[in-house]
Parts: sequence; structure tokens; C-alpha cells
Amino acid sequence: MAYDAARRSVGFPRPIVKCPRHAIVGYAAPELDLFELPPAALWEIRSVNLRILLTSAWILLSSTALAQQVDDRARGAARALAEDGVSALQSGDVNAAVDKLERAYQIVRLPAVGLWSARALAKAGRLVSAAERYNEVTRWSGAPDPKQDQAKADAAKERDELLPRVPSVTLTIEGGSANDVKVTLDGEPVLAALIGTAQPVDPKRLVHLGVDDAAFVKHVARILKPGGFAMIYNLHPPQNPADKPYIPWADGRCPFARELWEGAGLRVLAFDVDDSPAVRTMARALGWDKGEQPLDPEKDLFATYTLVTRITAP
Repeated sequence: MAYDAARRSVGFPRPIVKCPRHAIVGYAAPELDLFELPPAALWEIRSVNLRILLTSAWILLSSTALAQQVDDRARGAARALAEDGVSALQSGDVNAAVDKLERAYQIVRLPAVGLWSARALAKAGRLVSAAERYNEVTRWSGAPDPKQDQAKADAAKERDELLPRVPSVTLTIEGGSANDVKVTLDGEPVLAALIGTAQPVDPKRLVHLGVDDAAFVKHVARILKPGGFAMIYNLHPPQNPADKPYIPWADGRCPFARELWEGAGLRVLAFDVDDSPAVRTMARALGWDKGEQPLDPEKDLFATYTLVTRITAP
């Protein structure tokens, strides 16, 4: 009984202790009995353990204090970013507002910050991203706080007002299965399960004609006189490679399918023809490759055109 109590009093086994007779690394070796040691050695073990305990406690407290300092600094930076973002949005600098409020929200995910971030995204025309940010804010489940609760309520209201403004597009595949092809929308992969269903898209990615594609092409056919021509000629920068984000304004292809032109009674004379060599010659003749901000025609300038003509009245 006394033996067990004494062993418990020194907390056997002990990690990394040193005494005049033994050097122990890790936990005490099984063959070592602390009660074979002289009293002075036992006191040294207790002293070593006490120093280890105090040192560990100091390290823990120091780490906690450092983490608190970092957290306070991060919160202060986030507060400044959010205030600058709100000011930028109110002054009309939408891009700066989106950037600053996004960074602030990544640091402190509070409804009050997320609400302004969603407003900036909506103002920038990124309606899909704005709707998702509003949704994140409404799902916040932190401790009750009047300011954050009001931000959640405002986010729900503004989201409901925003959703009717978000356009959608439905992708369909003919002559194959969605599982057999790779489909992208604005350069982003589209899940096979979403083919044939409406998907939200940001308006800034679209050209708004006020009517659908078929109605627009039919109108072009109506206003053309017999023998008249219509051309879509696009000058554009280089498109990113497949593993990089898609650039809408670098896509010079005709936005209307060949079948739409032909269905409207027009003859397609050329469809998505590369005219880059000719436009580069023009660029050099006009001096676009000179001056303070010259472009490299071979690398920076491309051209694609589609040409149709009306033969008979549609």
C-alpha cells in the first residue's frame, strides 16, 4: 500500500528524467524501480518534472496569447477592409468594393460583412455569386446578436428581390449522351446531371438582345433586301488555354448557330472563318504596333467572321 502510494506521488513512469545513476529517455524503463534510487535522486526527478510542467504551462500560455494577438490583428484588418469596401461601393468603385469585401468576409464570416459583399457582387453584375453569398448569410448560426440578426433578415429580403433578375440557360445535347461529352459553361465544367435543366448565369456573361436567338436572326432576314449581306466580324484577344479560366470577350465565334441562319431563309457563305492574317496587316498599317502601348499583332490580335446573304424573301 505504502509502495503504491509512493509510486503515485511521483507519477511513475516519468518522461525524460536524469539522475546520478540513470539517464532515461522517453518513459522510465521497466527494469528501473524508483525505490532503488537514493532520496536525493527522487527529489531531482520531482524537480525535473516540476520544471517540465512549468515550462509546458508557459509555452501553452505564450501560444494562446500569440494566437489571441494574431486573431485581434486579423479582425482589425478585416474591419478596415470592410469599411473601405463599403466606402468604395458607395462611391461607385465596384471592383474595389468586391475585392475588399470578399477579403474581409474570408477573415470574419459575419452576416454584416457578407451582406455588403453580396451587395457589391450584385452591383458588379455577378448575380449568381451574389445570390449564393446572400444564402450563406441567411444560414449563419452564431450567437444571437441584434446587428447580425438584422443583416440576416436583410439578406433574405434582398436575395428574394434578386432571384427574379438572375437569367438561366438550358444546355441540350443532340446525337449523343451527356455522359459521352465534356460540356463547359463560361469555361467551367457542367455536370452531366445538369444537362437539359435550367442553370443560372451572370448577366455580364451574356449579350442581351431583348429576344431569343431565333427571333433575332429572323428579324435580320426580314430587314435584308434580296441579295443583301449580313456579317458578324469579331476582333478579339487570344483565348486562354483549356486549363485556364474562359474569357468571354476572347471568343470570336458566331453566337448564332448555322441552322438558325439557314432556317430563316439565309444562305451561309462563311461561318467562323479565321481572318487574323488580314486584320494583323491592317493593324500594322494603322500603327497599332507602335506608340506608347503597342500591341503585338501576332500574339494579341485575332479576327473571326460569319457572312450570310438573303436569296429570296423568307
